[in-house]
Amino acid sequence: MKPKNLLKYGVYYSGMRRTFMEGKTCQTLWILRYHSVSDYRDQNFRYLIPSIAVSPAVFESHIAFLSRNYRIISLDDVVAWISGAISLPRPAVAITFDDGYRDNYRYAYPILKKYGATATFYVVTDAIGNAQPLWTCALRDLVYRASQRHVTLYSVGPHRIDLSDEAAKERSIRTIGRIMRCADKKTRGVIVREMRDKLIGEKNGFLDEVMMSWDELREMKRGGMCIGSHTMSHPLLPAISQQEAAIEIAGSKAKIEEELDMPVVHLSYPNPGEGAHVNEAVKTLVRHAGYLTARTSSKGSVRKDSDIFALKGISTDNSCSHPALLAWMLNGRVESLRRSFAKFKEVSQPSA
Repeated sequence: MKPKNLLKYGVYYSGMRRTFMEGKTCQTLWILRYHSVSDYRDQNFRYLIPSIAVSPAVFESHIAFLSRNYRIISLDDVVAWISGAISLPRPAVAITFDDGYRDNYRYAYPILKKYGATATFYVVTDAIGNAQPLWTCALRDLVYRASQRHVTLYSVGPHRIDLSDEAAKERSIRTIGRIMRCADKKTRGVIVREMRDKLIGEKNGFLDEVMMSWDELREMKRGGMCIGSHTMSHPLLPAISQQEAAIEIAGSKAKIEEELDMPVVHLSYPNPGEGAHVNEAVKTLVRHAGYLTARTSSKGSVRKDSDIFALKGISTDNSCSHPALLAWMLNGRVESLRRSFAKFKEVSQPSA
């Protein structure tokens, strides 16, 4: 056990956990952010960044703990709570997933049903059914399947990328990713096609069975899950033109509504790496498109005065493998102490 986790386990097993939780009236909500429910040790999952994967066993331990100790609510309930339409007598949490990976359907959905829980799945509509590979996945997959040690890509420069070992591959993924996240959809497609042709050859194709299908999403909708938007192609919205951002935001909403015959009112801003993933101009586009909420990748809780178009959340991964660690994360008192300590550090640091 890591020394920094001793206090967390101590609070959990000593019976002090409920003392640390909210009182009779809930003053804080939490939105949990998941991506993939899979085992990253399986080499078939090299298309994923390790930090976005949670194993099925860990995910079930999370849901079992949350169902016992929290009220698991929908994002519609979050809207109602912020507006004052409902009150919550116990700590509450909303569960969300980004991107639309098929492992959400295979592993997360059955676990949620087992515990009678609901969740919101934000999907990248262009990638559903593998119509087009999600570019973040395609980038990692192509680099890790490459046999070359070096290659020159002309669609990003020309730029010579190093593929000589795993560390070099990760650096190259970050370099190309910085270019792709700020590019328009057409340019990203050109880059991916050149990488495919040069690294693995056209006959080897792209990833398959990575993203959910529309039929699987329909089944999940019937099973009580909410389907939200994660844009059409997962760009860094503030980095592209407002016209294209508007198409990404409104187009994904329209596509889901067409396929699933349901209103789509919740969006999650893509955050493909570095750079601010939302600004006031983007929030305005989201409001005009008819969404009720938008969730960011920023860390924190949801309060009555939260910006409903910039909701914060808490990311989880396999490092949060025990309910004691999850309980510590989802704690208003701990968050208040953390914010106070951060402010103290900021004030106490000498000015340059």
